[in-house]
Amino acid sequence: MKRDNQIEIILPTDSSWVSLAEDVTRKYAHSCDFAEQLVDMIAFSVNEVCGTLCERASTMKSKLHHPYRLCLSSDEEAVEVSVVFDGSIPLNPLKEKPYEVPDEFTDLDDMVIDSMWLILLKHRMDRVFFAIDGATHSLHLVKYRRGKGKEREVWIMNLKPKLDNGVFVNRQSPDGIGYVQEYKSGKILRLGAAEMDAVSKMDGETCIRDIFMEAMMNGLRVSPKLYIRLYDELLENGMIHQENSGERSFVQRCKDSLGNLVFTVPHSDEIAEWFHRHFRFFFTSVGTVLSLLIGLSGFYPLCMTIDDMVAIYHDSYRLMIDNVWILVAVYGIASTSVILHELAHAGACKHYGGKVPRMGVMAYLSSLIFFCDVTSSYLFPKKQHRVMVALAGPMATFVFWGVSLWVFLLTVSPAWKLVWMAIVVMETFVLIMNFNPLLKMDSYYMLTEWLGIENMRTKAFVILSNWAKRMVRIHSVPLKIPQSEVKPLFAYALLGGFFTLVFYILPLAYCVYLLFFTTDSGWVKFSWAVFLSLILLFNVFRMLVLKWDNIRHQRYNLTRM
Repeated sequence: MKRDNQIEIILPTDSSWVSLAEDVTRKYAHSCDFAEQLVDMIAFSVNEVCGTLCERASTMKSKLHHPYRLCLSSDEEAVEVSVVFDGSIPLNPLKEKPYEVPDEFTDLDDMVIDSMWLILLKHRMDRVFFAIDGATHSLHLVKYRRGKGKEREVWIMNLKPKLDNGVFVNRQSPDGIGYVQEYKSGKILRLGAAEMDAVSKMDGETCIRDIFMEAMMNGLRVSPKLYIRLYDELLENGMIHQENSGERSFVQRCKDSLGNLVFTVPHSDEIAEWFHRHFRFFFTSVGTVLSLLIGLSGFYPLCMTIDDMVAIYHDSYRLMIDNVWILVAVYGIASTSVILHELAHAGACKHYGGKVPRMGVMAYLSSLIFFCDVTSSYLFPKKQHRVMVALAGPMATFVFWGVSLWVFLLTVSPAWKLVWMAIVVMETFVLIMNFNPLLKMDSYYMLTEWLGIENMRTKAFVILSNWAKRMVRIHSVPLKIPQSEVKPLFAYALLGGFFTLVFYILPLAYCVYLLFFTTDSGWVKFSWAVFLSLILLFNVFRMLVLKWDNIRHQRYNLTRM
């Protein structure tokens, strides 16, 4: 976040200039009307940083490093000091990525002993961040304003945070547990009763101190550290409103749209309630068994019509030429199946007491798919209810698959037989994908709920990546995961990697080989090359947009705090 009253001075890495940096900082903090005790903390911290920087620079063999910049800025909440220096100076103990210096010594497992001065620095300042921009590193120090007599109060207590407009808060559990969700990115945070109490009061006008005092009076177990941790999580996930974000340009809005193509249906919860009210029976135990039997019954017409399907397949080209409406019929029926799949998720969520805030269409793997937001099911106390919400969609598809086979058996028209055969084939692939836990689809969420491991796929591939880095002696980012989860996650990552290689990468490579090395027609090669290139460029562009947003938000965190 851009602060006001910015000044910048350039200083050589000579310790004789450190006193000037301290004096300038002291006068600047005074001009911001900070209390004397806070001014001393800021000035002494700048003296410590600049002195240490000059000392480290003097011990280097090469003296050809650039001067450093001291940047001072402020707003109504805080004063921020940024020291921008040559990355070759060994001031930053972790050079791989931006990070915040933690409060406790126990969190510094990867730091060497001569970096403990940062902990002492953290005791004076509220936030201490390192940032990296190529060969240039920077250390950010932030001190928040306190009232007179409250100079030693924890910095979070005076803030008045406000949730961003796109953040949805849901607290439906009787014990106060709930979640917050950022619609643009889809990020979700499960929160306890005390955190939900605080989030529900973040309106930009109520300070954390008032929220803390009211929570204490209501008997909630709270502490300043709890609010700091909550604020950091919300900020990291882009859920805190940025006051000076300004009006977004047309190009920025287009870029945001490409990075997050989502079209929602209004009154989603009412639609889900209507569907549940009319099809409530299928969400009961008896209805679930009946749905399973309907799906299984499809194997009888499947066995009886194998020869017919083969004959229809061989005659499919002629049938499609003579009946151009077949593709429209297939698309319409397939879309109906997908909508029923998502409505089944929504109905199951409503059946167990949840809410469905969004349904609609979103971009996924270069195509548009229907989606249903059943995040509220995460709060269901019973594991089987959460699993049933994830299972409801595939179960509806299984029912549709069974019914489609019976329709194929009873249909006389060859053209309509081709339509229903195409639907059966498509539904078969959908079922295979939905019941494959190695893909991030319904069975994956069933597995994560059953095992009780959140973000299973992400954690699994981080563990695999760290293992591979250790094999080649590359520094890996530590991930705090219970030891009991490491082995199943590692096994999941290996299976997921093998599945991706065998069923995606190798078949794609084989198709490219057939296309470019066995096809004689130049127009065919050119057309397929253009088509595949467009898909690749679209996905790469979306990935870069999302990556840029993450980098921009990370930099925002470093300057906003």
